[in-house]
Amino acid sequence: ILVERRNTLSFPGKPDATYRWLIAQIDLKRTDMPHVFIDSHHHDAMFYANAFVAKNGIQDLTSYFSGVSATFAHRCKLFANPADYAQVGALITSEVAETLAKHFHQFDYEFFDDRVLVYASNATISPTTLDDMLRVGIWLADHCDTVQLP
Repeated sequence: ILVERRNTLSFPGKPDATYRWLIAQIDLKRTDMPHVFIDSHHHDAMFYANAFVAKNGIQDLTSYFSGVSATFAHRCKLFANPADYAQVGALITSEVAETLAKHFHQFDYEFFDDRVLVYASNATISPTTLDDMLRVGIWLADHCDTVQLP
């Protein structure tokens, strides 16, 4: 599934912020994925406050993954529920972290339940963007479908 989404967020004392994403959703064979959001520094504190307000327990766990890949920790923020740490650790291996940080840091990612989402934030839609989104999305979906979660 490929959609374009726009959202305007309001936060007391701050001007409204409008976000636009092109989102590719790849359905998984499994249905037990923990909720993980990986941001490649495309969003600000207002976005995080609004995005995770309804998702109890989601926290910034980036520092826990700095040992997996220093490049990943520098270029990305990882949000998940601390109770899912072992599952997230099984998903975000050093190979996955390095590949996302070095080759696909132009996108953001979300995994949960039975899907992988790839977000292109405020990007110009081009054949190259679409191709890269599908390549990384299919690769991540294959990884998610085959990884053994604790």
